[in-house]
Amino acid sequence: MRAPVISLLLALLLSSGCSREVRQAEVPAPEPSITEPRDGGRVVRRLESTVSTLNYVLQATEDERQVLSLIYDPLIAFDRELNHIPAIAARWEVQDRGRAYVLHLDPRATFSDGVPVRAADVIFTLHKILDEESIQFGSWFEGLDREATVAVDERTVRVVFRDARATQLSAFNIGVMPEHIYAAENFKKTTKVVGSGPYVLKRRERDRSILLERNPNYWREKAHIQEVLFRPVPDDAVAWKALQRGDLDVGRVNNDLWFNVRDEPAVKSKIGFLDIHHFSYNAIVWNLSDPMLDDARVRRALAMSFDRQTVIENLYRGQAQPVTGPFT
Repeated sequence: MRAPVISLLLALLLSSGCSREVRQAEVPAPEPSITEPRDGGRVVRRLESTVSTLNYVLQATEDERQVLSLIYDPLIAFDRELNHIPAIAARWEVQDRGRAYVLHLDPRATFSDGVPVRAADVIFTLHKILDEESIQFGSWFEGLDREATVAVDERTVRVVFRDARATQLSAFNIGVMPEHIYAAENFKKTTKVVGSGPYVLKRRERDRSILLERNPNYWREKAHIQEVLFRPVPDDAVAWKALQRGDLDVGRVNNDLWFNVRDEPAVKSKIGFLDIHHFSYNAIVWNLSDPMLDDARVRRALAMSFDRQTVIENLYRGQAQPVTGPFT
């Protein structure tokens, strides 16, 4: 959520609601005459900050994730109901009571340079996640047993963890980096960007724009949109004006702005608001080393006194959900 008051009150009012972003996009006429997608065109998307890296393992921000998710396909994807579905891994087995995962890579899977995605690339990526202490993915694989994690054959990898985790399968919602590209480069400094997703990097003007182009060698159904241009626009007011002018096609707006303009006819005629849940949450974290919080009854009383629904309605304009823990 991007309500202006959040930055002022976050330290004081950390709610346990699952934040819901409001994403906005230009929409067609109420009764479009064309129902089938057409190939071509360019979509301009807002970034809220500049992108520091396009190295998949080193990514650290939501804006970097937005760009990289179009360049890299994950090993395992999610459907709309958050069920695991095949992507680069065509199928998988869970073994040893949840400690081992055997991933069978789709034989069609290739990187944008045409080289097949292999088991060795998966192992290379997992090792880099740990070696580089990846901010985004390091905690997902902190229990990885490196010695037991091996390539069974060219397209089969067995990934072993020291302990079982109920959510471990979801950790494989990661891209795979090509070993033949990144092992030969300075991993942190290389400017090469090679993935297995529907788009490839066409041009990057640092701090100004990132242009992606449809991947002609994509191994699955190709994207309809020819180009996606990302532009960093940090200021919400500037971004809103750019959306109204048509300089941006897609961008987030903060909750207060959405709440104030959502019913204006001039806005409704050309702007569509979409509510999209984030895989993130806010929470009160107890410091158990503090004697005041040592008693579980005190913690329970404090938790019960926190009116989450009022925070959701007044701070988030109703665009959040209360959750009972850190998992969807």
